[in-house]
Amino acid sequence: METFTWLEMASMSQRRDDLCVVMLNEKIYAFGGHDGGDPFNTVEMFDICTNHWQVLPAMSAHRYGASAIVYEEKIYIFGGLGIDCQPLSTVECYDPKTSSWTTCSNMNGARGWPGITILNEFIFLIGGYNEGMLNTVERYDPKQNIWLEVAPLKVARFGICAITVGKRIWALGGHDVYTVEEYNFENNEWNEKTALPIYGLHSYVEVPSQLVNRMQTICVKEKVNCERF
Repeated sequence: METFTWLEMASMSQRRDDLCVVMLNEKIYAFGGHDGGDPFNTVEMFDICTNHWQVLPAMSAHRYGASAIVYEEKIYIFGGLGIDCQPLSTVECYDPKTSSWTTCSNMNGARGWPGITILNEFIFLIGGYNEGMLNTVERYDPKQNIWLEVAPLKVARFGICAITVGKRIWALGGHDVYTVEEYNFENNEWNEKTALPIYGLHSYVEVPSQLVNRMQTICVKEKVNCERF
């Protein structure tokens, strides 16, 4: 961040594909995945300050293509594909303070590669894959540990990039899909928006404001076109 250069960091204990990752309190957590064979249930945590990976207690389920999110200092893992590539409906919660796992209520439907985001203190699982693309959407109440199905997407897809902007959820793209939809919580409905120019499995990152400010300062000083950032 200070020099805008890449540095090679410590390697994970095992190589992983189709893992899910979250960041909490300056630590990066990596869950599950696979290396071409059966999925893992293993978990490890990277400490940014020490450049060190630590192996944590394993999940109860082996899974890849799952989705993970942080809610009130805890990490929730949803669905994915398990042994023999079977979609999972199981949900687990990891508490970093106690380094322990808790089993949560299952989703109503099993799904791999669902989109995930938070709105109004509910966790939304959007689309996914289960013997084909899904348009189903359900929301989870972490405080009551209950699920509720909500309005389905207009276009079924998996690998969605889901993000909350203001009081609306945006579901962008997916596997071989250009579609963008916006969810209205009050009306419980999805509306299609301008499609993406390129289809695919999209993702996003949230850039710290201090980094954005620094980049803009550099653009001004060096007269660089900031649009490229």
